[in-house]
Amino acid sequence: ETSTEHDNHLLPQNTTAQRERSEKPDPVLSPLPISLRSSHSSKGRIYIVVLTGGPCAGKTSSLTIISDHFQSLGWRVYQVQEAATILLSGGVDVNNINEEQRFVLQRSILWLMLTLEQTYLNIANLSKGNEEKTLVLCDRGVMDAKVYLSTEFWQRILDAAGLSEEEARDLRYDAVVHLVTAAKGAPEFYTRANNTSRSEGPEAAIEIDSRTQEAWAGHPHFHIVDNSTGFKDKIRRALSCICRRVGVEPLTESIRKRKFYCGWNSRGEFNLGHLKTKENVCVYLFLGLTSKDYLELRLRKRIICATKTLTMTVRTRHPKDGSHDYVERRERLNSREYETMKKMRDMNCQKIRVHKESFVYEEQYFELCEYIEPKEFDGKVENVSDDPSYSLRQLSQKNP
Repeated sequence: ETSTEHDNHLLPQNTTAQRERSEKPDPVLSPLPISLRSSHSSKGRIYIVVLTGGPCAGKTSSLTIISDHFQSLGWRVYQVQEAATILLSGGVDVNNINEEQRFVLQRSILWLMLTLEQTYLNIANLSKGNEEKTLVLCDRGVMDAKVYLSTEFWQRILDAAGLSEEEARDLRYDAVVHLVTAAKGAPEFYTRANNTSRSEGPEAAIEIDSRTQEAWAGHPHFHIVDNSTGFKDKIRRALSCICRRVGVEPLTESIRKRKFYCGWNSRGEFNLGHLKTKENVCVYLFLGLTSKDYLELRLRKRIICATKTLTMTVRTRHPKDGSHDYVERRERLNSREYETMKKMRDMNCQKIRVHKESFVYEEQYFELCEYIEPKEFDGKVENVSDDPSYSLRQLSQKNP
């Protein structure tokens, strides 16, 4: 077992926690409403995967990108929001509560987490299409609660659930991917600005990251993704871990996005009849919230059949770094948030509307994009991967 001294390193001590439990029922220890044991009968078609890690590790952006990738392959994807953020955003100050309150909070986080996970698993199991592949992506999982509790209080939670730690860690999730905090290896990108519930400084973030790794270590499919590469490759490595686990051709660390201008007047000139394609329409709007050339903000509305997803992307290049690499953060929006952000649109930029058909061919992933707006293109068939004039930002500024 992990030592009590180490588990309590970040926690205030309270000697009342050591008292004998009374014979009177303890409402805090009432049974959890849902078993921690894995309760999804996947039959090879439903997978539940955890993305965890230290603060400011890129989980939110990774969840959106991984979700988009599997949707483009024809999977049904559900995203489980981080339960801690939902509760902490309601006004709980974790730096000003006693240990008993901390226990109640962590148990409530666990209760909410399991309820959200089980809701999506139940929906997936009731799907009419038995062949439909489903991925449930979780922003943190059960073992994250251990990081913020003393050994004794963590054991109380396990006792309430009637489980050993190994059962809680190993039986519920098909894979666990740990993203290392930016504070360790990429400190220039560590920030608390993108999460109002985040209060940790870099040193505390590194400590929490290490404790999270310790909590999940031992899971049969546990992967750690560090900051040894740029942010884009970090997400690709995380995605590859999940692909391998669920039986999808994995991406390689050397993979990069390549862009070709095809020169066709419409996608009808490219016959995809023999391929299984997935169609969607994306509408991009750029926001005029900043004049800094290393910061780009845009909205995306993505429509697949009757399903609509709304996303805000914040792309940042380090101002002192001359490379083309960047950190990209994506956040899902609801309709009200999207409409509010639309009012901040940069009117010097055109709306971009793209019809996309995605497909896999000879173990490579492609997207054939027809630009409905703007329509004016010229040039020969060529590789334009490194041509900035074909970036979405530049295309939006053509013929304003």
